[in-house]
Amino acid sequence: MEISFETLILIAIAVLVVVVAVASYLISQSRRRAWEELANRLGMTFSPGNWWGSGMSISGTYRSQRLTLDKFTRRRGNSSITFTRAVVLMMQPTGLELDIYTEGLFSRIGKIMGMKEIQTGDEGIDDRYIIRGQPEEMVLRLLQNYDVRQKLVEAPSLRIKVRGAEIHYEKRGFIKDENTLVALFELMTSLARGIERL
Repeated sequence: MEISFETLILIAIAVLVVVVAVASYLISQSRRRAWEELANRLGMTFSPGNWWGSGMSISGTYRSQRLTLDKFTRRRGNSSITFTRAVVLMMQPTGLELDIYTEGLFSRIGKIMGMKEIQTGDEGIDDRYIIRGQPEEMVLRLLQNYDVRQKLVEAPSLRIKVRGAEIHYEKRGFIKDENTLVALFELMTSLARGIERL
């Protein structure tokens, strides 16, 4: 019995679809296990989301702060991009607005063109991050906190925003590494504690 070229193509496509589906499922299960183990270790609640991991999250209290970690997808045209997001909710809104993000090519160009940023006087922070916010004196008081400064120096690249009663972090891609996530939680809760003391 002879198999036509078209039939071979259809079989190859079907095999490829099955391989991709199985690989996606295995990746999703690996991510799910990593976050579930982290939630168990920290005494937080893990929600697995659906079969493919959409809606997966960790929530609870970490260092006396309410924290949520989740993943979400943002659509752009025909493509979709996965992001990891962490949010710490403080007890009450503050008058502080703060953006801290790792310096990159565009921010270097912005600095050359006169973009306003806050300098802390700590080279380890000023050379690595762009810091913008108001009121400026409140931001500087917050960044004088040794714990906050130490955690900023140790942090991987980041983009954190403080608005109202919320400290918000988001990064493109899925963060699975437990040490990276714990370091992020430490930084965000240190920021929350520092802000609440201001």
